[in-house]
Amino acid sequence: MATPYEFVAREVHTQLPTARLAPDPNMPARLYQSASDVDYSLMHQSYPGGYPFYYPAQLTLPGRSPLNLHIATGSESINAFTRPDGELRQLLAHYGYWRIESQPNPAITDFWLLLLRLPDSAPQYLILPTAKLARLLSRAYDPEKFSLLMARAGFCFAGQPLTTANRLAVLQDAALLDTPENADLKMDAHLNNWNQLLNQ
Repeated sequence: MATPYEFVAREVHTQLPTARLAPDPNMPARLYQSASDVDYSLMHQSYPGGYPFYYPAQLTLPGRSPLNLHIATGSESINAFTRPDGELRQLLAHYGYWRIESQPNPAITDFWLLLLRLPDSAPQYLILPTAKLARLLSRAYDPEKFSLLMARAGFCFAGQPLTTANRLAVLQDAALLDTPENADLKMDAHLNNWNQLLNQ
């Protein structure tokens, strides 16, 4: 069986062979236990089963100070998108959301690794600096929910603070993400970009 922490640790070892991922020594061990003996390496949807919906970890690279990370698991499915707008669904490849129960603090955590478990696909990760995640959540209608829309056209963006109509407009025209008010919503540079951890 693999907890979300153990599952991500294997991925980190693959992506960053010289890095070492370990549980945060300042957090209780219960956070690293699988809920109901679920094997997260096989799970399609992977809430850990109760708060907190994240796993704190430390990433150490040779010759560098440790980075504090939070590994967050969520739900990734167009079916989880509750809007009935058929046109919007037709333009979506995937929709993911994560419950973040407290405002992320850049003074405590450097990065959040948002785990995507997409059907018929290798796991993917949205790797966000904590300051950026905090900014996005501060603009959201629901400040405890981060959402990601992945377009069939091959780009992705944060759903907040866009209305359904504005989400549809962006899915129809990715150039809308180049406007000053929407530029911070572009997520392509953070999807599976492990080099962010090297450059911190």
